[in-house]
Amino acid sequence: PTPGAIGTPFTDLPGQYIKLDGTNNYLNFPSVDTDVLDFTKQWAVSMKVKNVAGVNDSSYTITYKRGKNEITLRKGGSNWGLYVYCDGVAIGQANTWYAPTLDSDIVFICSGTRLEYYLNGARRAYLTFNGNVSNNDPIGDLQIGNTGIAGGYWYGGIKDALIMVGANSQLTSTQVNEYRNNTTPTSLSYYASLLDYLPFGADAFPNIVGLKGVVNGTLVGGNESDFVNI
Repeated sequence: PTPGAIGTPFTDLPGQYIKLDGTNNYLNFPSVDTDVLDFTKQWAVSMKVKNVAGVNDSSYTITYKRGKNEITLRKGGSNWGLYVYCDGVAIGQANTWYAPTLDSDIVFICSGTRLEYYLNGARRAYLTFNGNVSNNDPIGDLQIGNTGIAGGYWYGGIKDALIMVGANSQLTSTQVNEYRNNTTPTSLSYYASLLDYLPFGADAFPNIVGLKGVVNGTLVGGNESDFVNI
């Protein structure tokens, strides 16, 4: 697959988030627990979508990536299919028939053999990794929205990510919906089990500081106006 066009520009909306322009900016987090985005380990990651491009060009856009491991969504009208890659080779895919929209939230939960994909609190995919997972290579910084081997830059506004590792990361649908509906991260019933919670756009450009101070990162390739707080 090849990265595709970024699509129609969107207007800044009220709220606090970071804009990714689909051209050259992404979020980068060094020194994250090495299990995260290793497809043979247990972990969970998420992000809330403040805005997203209305693109239906069948190109692949990256949500999370690390090293040669990438989780992509294929932009295809109402069906933004889920495609997971190791070194450019698919290890699993699923048609979901649902697309992220304004104020959607995305959650990925990896069991070590399977990946669950929740969109807006509903599980849209539950795929088992195939033998190509032998290409598993999660070496490097954890990134959101960066271009890679299998997909292109994310285009849209994103906010409020959580990161979890280990057995407690295997969230139930009730817990996923708690994340969806919660406006105070520290009141999550499983907040103590989080590796960290990242409120995008809450800090001074270009910095992203986790509420627990465990995971910190930066916006790469962007500018101060990409930190929206209106």
